[in-house]
Amino acid sequence: MWETEESSPLQEGNVLDIIDDSSIRLYNEIVRVHCLICGETFIGPKDQAGLFIFGHKKFHLWTIDIDDMGGV
Repeated sequence: MWETEESSPLQEGNVLDIIDDSSIRLYNEIVRVHCLICGETFIGPKDQAGLFIFGHKKFHLWTIDIDDMGGV
């Protein structure tokens, strides 16, 4: 996962250029989001935070559906 110590550039509010094998993404703001249900936190680029929220919401809806069917 991301390193979030004091010297790390991945601090909330920083704007970074991210280069990986498939793309170069310029001016990515680093944000912190958390789940109000379980408290899990994500620190990273804003576009990835949106995917975290979307996927995490689907996870919690899935667990509610499983519980409604009598559990696993």
